[in-house]
Amino acid sequence: GKVIGTLSFGAVNRSRFSDDDLVLMQAVAHHIAIAMERVRAQKRLRESEERYRAIARSIPDGAVWVVDDQLRCLVADGALIARLGLVRAGMEGKLVREALDERGGEIAEARFRAALAGQTASYETEYRGRTLWSQYVPLRDERGQVTAAMSLLLDITERKRIEDRLRQAQKMESVAVLA
Repeated sequence: GKVIGTLSFGAVNRSRFSDDDLVLMQAVAHHIAIAMERVRAQKRLRESEERYRAIARSIPDGAVWVVDDQLRCLVADGALIARLGLVRAGMEGKLVREALDERGGEIAEARFRAALAGQTASYETEYRGRTLWSQYVPLRDERGQVTAAMSLLLDITERKRIEDRLRQAQKMESVAVLA
């Protein structure tokens, strides 16, 4: 019901259009309006996806991974993807087990299955020489139905090293006090 443009029809050999001509013109205008709205919706969708990807890429030492209900990767983005030796284009469109090595694929698949079943959970995992913290969550539609699952991953390797050094220093301090 909203005006989105103007379409003009003209004829040089008559002063008015027949009822059939008007029906045809109305149908053409309707189809053009549908096409224009589809183009606008696709543009909004591309912009929205790019915004979400920009958010994922901006997570320091992190990544976002989204899979559908068939465990097919919809989104894999963030600096951590490359740091782990993975390629976003090599993950998206593939099943979880195809996107990672065998051990990593089994672990991620089990965690995504739990998220698809409605569970939220956090994990610490050693993967490719890095310590990762991950949280797996279900993604729900407007009716509350789980339609996909997401994992937020953060590289906490350096934090874990610092914590280990601190524990070692505290132990040495305790030993020195006892001596």
